[in-house]
Amino acid sequence: MSGKVTVVTSFSEDGWHRYAKEMIESVDKYWSKDIKVKAYYHDFDLMEFNPPESSNIEYRYLNELEELRDFKESHKEYDGTMGGKTTYSYQMDAIKFCHKVFAIGECAFTQRSSEKNPDWLVWLDADTITKQPVTMENFQACLDDSVSLVHLGRKHMSYSETSFIGMNLNHQTTIDFLGDFLGAYLSGEVINYREWHDGFIFERLITIYKAHGLKFKDWTGHVEELVSKTKGQQAFDMFPLGSLMEHQKGDRKKGELLPAATPENIKVSGGSELRKVPIVVQPVDCVPKETIQNNVKKNTRLVKRWVKRAQAHDETAVLISGGDSTDWDKVKSIVEKDPENTKVVCVKHSYPKLLENGIQPWGCIVLDPRSINGVSTHGVKRKELFKNIDDKTIFFPASMTDPSIVRFLKKRTKNIIGWHAFTQTLQDDINDQVVGKHIKISESLGIEEGAMLITGGTCAAMRAISIMHTIGFRKFELFGYDCSVDQPENEEELTPEGKRKYLKVGVGDSESFEDKDKYFWTTGELLAMAQDCEKTFEKENVDLRINFHGEGTLVAALWKQASVNRLKPYQEVLGIGG
Repeated sequence: MSGKVTVVTSFSEDGWHRYAKEMIESVDKYWSKDIKVKAYYHDFDLMEFNPPESSNIEYRYLNELEELRDFKESHKEYDGTMGGKTTYSYQMDAIKFCHKVFAIGECAFTQRSSEKNPDWLVWLDADTITKQPVTMENFQACLDDSVSLVHLGRKHMSYSETSFIGMNLNHQTTIDFLGDFLGAYLSGEVINYREWHDGFIFERLITIYKAHGLKFKDWTGHVEELVSKTKGQQAFDMFPLGSLMEHQKGDRKKGELLPAATPENIKVSGGSELRKVPIVVQPVDCVPKETIQNNVKKNTRLVKRWVKRAQAHDETAVLISGGDSTDWDKVKSIVEKDPENTKVVCVKHSYPKLLENGIQPWGCIVLDPRSINGVSTHGVKRKELFKNIDDKTIFFPASMTDPSIVRFLKKRTKNIIGWHAFTQTLQDDINDQVVGKHIKISESLGIEEGAMLITGGTCAAMRAISIMHTIGFRKFELFGYDCSVDQPENEEELTPEGKRKYLKVGVGDSESFEDKDKYFWTTGELLAMAQDCEKTFEKENVDLRINFHGEGTLVAALWKQASVNRLKPYQEVLGIGG
């Protein structure tokens, strides 16, 4: 029987909002109080968010470690982008993954020096959510006092899954191992290796120490079943604790919008050469989960009319996104051909442009959970976008929209019809989230039973297609869906978060950036939208007719590459069945 167990984890502010808060709350709810938890937070003040107070949970501020601060300052360019010079790669992100190593080291050496029998220290990723009661015996059943380390190997990958690491602190060999683990970062040695994340360094040390007699237990590396069930990645599922907890690895994490399509045509540069591997952009909600939920609660009381499904009809929706390619004369000509049966619908950034060009906006889609007083991603004050309002325009604010925007609109027009943008933040955290084809929505949000949940993409422009389809439109003319920008003056410009702002992408069979009509400049946000468009263009067998406008843009190139260019399915995207 193994001795007592102490669990250590760490997280950032973003991690707290996206998953760690849920982890800690599930620990407080389900774990036996004799299991001690050391929760390290870094680069923000956790106490501002009132974390659960529990006798077995101790919160520690990781930035108090001078060694951590020194490492991050002296190696700040090793952030997965080489200081914004390359496309992000987690394999090259020493900064992100160093927090885990420093938290383990600080906790392990503190316990070893202060306790006669420190017993077991267990690392558990902060995106691990407990679903059932957990006892000390559950952890002990995963450990083995005869070995120094317990880990989750992966036979078909080059390194272990380090979501769980059991460390026997009673063994000197374990302390030596952890000393070298932490030492790789303290000395800066980590950047001399092929990859700079904790998993690679851990596996390298396992190999070395095994050759010198390290006793360890690999719970899952031998399991052939991993190949078919987990594709060799999610080893935690095959582990005894996997029946009690869920490791929300990768796109399992909550707080993310629905995954974008895997692009078959888009390739992203990693410098001067074109990287020949597709990427998937998985945007996250721009505000915490709690903010979105509070917005929904308030808007279900503010808005009186909501989008409902309607029968299909023959009218045309002219949808205008925020790209610069929009040909306003072409828009006017389409409307003038059949003004009674043509409706112009735009996103909020295009609304003033329509009015300036003398075009009557029938509808305006609003999807923004941030205050009316702030500045948009386009650098425009949101309030200025609605400075002038045509009283004939119907405004369609999502329920997750900041209530300040809804109140601002309500003072100026009565033409407001709300809609519910489906995100994972709407799902019930307690009850089963999916029952058959139905999503379980938290009752506290105030969304009426049977309400339409609109999916279809990561931005307002893509959801506009879904909304209009829901109310019966089948014919669409798309303008301003560029998903690309002019070549930036400063190609190396960084975002406020220190990441590279602009990306260079190629389309189709382009092997270099010499073929100028096949590569484009874009941003992460616009690239996610491009992937949504690509998914739409490649679908079949649904009565949705799209005509695309915007030559010389990234989406125009994807449109030309699509195998289907006229009939576009939205059954799967909209979740409306056959």
